[in-house]
Amino acid sequence: MKKMCSRLAVVLILVATLVAILMSTSCVKTGTTSAKTLTEETTTTQPEGFAIYLTKNNIPVDVMPALEQIQIADTPLIAMSDIIGYDDLTYQFTLRGDVSQRIANLGVPTGGLAFAACVNRQPVYWGVFWSAASSAIAPSSCVIANYPLLQTFHMGTGQNSQQDPDILELAYAGNNDTRNSPAIITSLQQAGKINHEGFAIYLPEGDVSPQNMPDLNSVKLPTQSFIGLNDIVSFNPENCQLTLTPDALNRIIALQVGVYGKPFVVCVDRIPVYWGAFWTPISSVPFDGFAIEQPLNNRTNTVTIQTGYPTSSFFTGIDWVDDWTIQESFRQAGKLISPPEPPLPQSGKGYELYSWLQNDQWNYTLITGTNRDKTTQEIVTAGYTVNTDGWVNIHVTGLNALEQLISLLPAGEFVTWLSGPRSDDPQYAIDFALPPADDVAAIKTYADQHSLNLNVFFPGS
Repeated sequence: MKKMCSRLAVVLILVATLVAILMSTSCVKTGTTSAKTLTEETTTTQPEGFAIYLTKNNIPVDVMPALEQIQIADTPLIAMSDIIGYDDLTYQFTLRGDVSQRIANLGVPTGGLAFAACVNRQPVYWGVFWSAASSAIAPSSCVIANYPLLQTFHMGTGQNSQQDPDILELAYAGNNDTRNSPAIITSLQQAGKINHEGFAIYLPEGDVSPQNMPDLNSVKLPTQSFIGLNDIVSFNPENCQLTLTPDALNRIIALQVGVYGKPFVVCVDRIPVYWGAFWTPISSVPFDGFAIEQPLNNRTNTVTIQTGYPTSSFFTGIDWVDDWTIQESFRQAGKLISPPEPPLPQSGKGYELYSWLQNDQWNYTLITGTNRDKTTQEIVTAGYTVNTDGWVNIHVTGLNALEQLISLLPAGEFVTWLSGPRSDDPQYAIDFALPPADDVAAIKTYADQHSLNLNVFFPGS
């Protein structure tokens, strides 16, 4: 009997041990499964952000449906990871080297190939890749992307210039330009893809006021600016006045500004230049810094960056409003109101004009005529020199700037447009040449309209 009890006890112990092991294993598996389930439930997919898609089934451009009805392809043609940077002033994307080949392989028909610019797969606008070889008329009020990206241009001087094959430039002609939609800009900013933001006004993050504003190097900027270049129509440095779009003006009117002000930071390409404060006109509290008085209504579309509030007599800082980087940002964006230039002096030996292509831009120098040959260095040195003794040496970039410069010459003046090699050319990578024939003809016509005697010397003439 004792042996049977002993054997029974051993069996019970073994059974209990086995049950414990099974329960332990079950608990471990259950715990692992629960942890995995929890991980799967808490893991969220990162938003895709900005991307360019072709349409599903390649919808013809002439039957493009409403934006919300566009069906996009399953995968993007250009994803955020394909983008090196975006210039929001020139609407140019710099792409990875392999992306241009991907676009070149599309086989764009003469009627174009539609695409949709999306944020998180939601179309923001649609556009079309348009072949440079197409003789058809491109659609109006539509974003146009040239195809292929690599293009060769005849410069009219026996030279060819190639457009960078890794640059996708978006053109637009219409009344509802959405290329710089806030959703797109925000997405690209968050991804660190914006190359050139230019002038912008930010509201600093955190609980800061004009009375406890941190050092500029320590200020925290939000991702999105409060007022950007796209919100500004023009800037007049003479009175520091900003002309704003209606949306931007209403944004300032709706801002919650107390009697002690609300700080802002003025930046160029997100680099702080100076700080100031929005100030309500009903406040009786003076302020010794830069102030933008908050409009009470939208009867005017301008605001002024003023020194001190309520008058400049309270200002105690350094005037940074006419900072060169700020004015250059507005100038590059074509939004700087420049005071009229005084006319250039009459020259006894006329003027000489030189032109050359550099960094894909045509450069021009107008210089006082002399009996001696000009050196390459004095021709290409950028600047604006008008001395009291009548010596002039002015360098500009672009056809519009050259026309403005020519308009300053006195009527009847002689201008000689020279090209061809200089004696000291080997020291410089500069080839003085004439721009395309159409540009030369345009300048000749413009000079005739201003009663100037422009003589163009072609190479070898």
